Amino acid sequence: MADSKTLPARRAFDARVENPWNEVALHKDAGFFESRRVRKRMEKLIEGVSSALTAAGLEVPYWPEEGGVKPAAHLMIDRTGVLTDLKKYAAKLEGTDLAQVMVGKTAETRFPNLLRHRERNSYYWPVDFEEPVWVNADGTEPIPVGSSGGLLRELAEINTVLKVEKTFRMQKMVDFMDADEREIAKIETFMDVSGTFWIKFGFLVIRKLAEKSEKTNLPIIFG
Repeated sequence: MADSKTLPARRAFDARVENPWNEVALHKDAGFFESRRVRKRMEKLIEGVSSALTAAGLEVPYWPEEGGVKPAAHLMIDRTGVLTDLKKYAAKLEGTDLAQVMVGKTAETRFPNLLRHRERNSYYWPVDFEEPVWVNADGTEPIPVGSSGGLLRELAEINTVLKVEKTFRMQKMVDFMDADEREIAKIETFMDVSGTFWIKFGFLVIRKLAEKSEKTNLPIIFG
């Protein structure tokens, strides 16, 4: 984990599997007001999700508030919309309109944890539930919190058609990656990125994060 005095650089896609209180630890030297703001935001987020889980009769996970433990996984990729192609594929697979599915429950979908979510300022909790919970933690816009277990089920259904293991050269995703613009350019130069490449790449990325979240009982955090 980065030194608490130095916030890590962000990429276009930045997702970690770690104790959510690590974010507070990273900001402890950012000044009294900023540190307090980050802590209050995290308190409201965890309280909001915990209340929704309790109301649904689900177990509420606990993470030590001191944070400070290294992430179990951290994928940073300098490409906007890493999961966009996968989401479009999933929506087409079930014959739904992605834009309508993203804005609310009125449009039905078999993939709510994938499609009713986003790649910035969002989370997946290591608890099994059907629909993402939306929490207003900072007074600006609601934050989506999906289910890692629910997401894995949705990805398994998608993969019955996508068949990543049988059709993609890249079979597994690493736990840690920092792919800057130069690395992405190399991929696009030396690999055939036409067709379904970015769909399957995005699939491996989000499945790795969800599997790690389930295994470690830690949330996925999108920066």
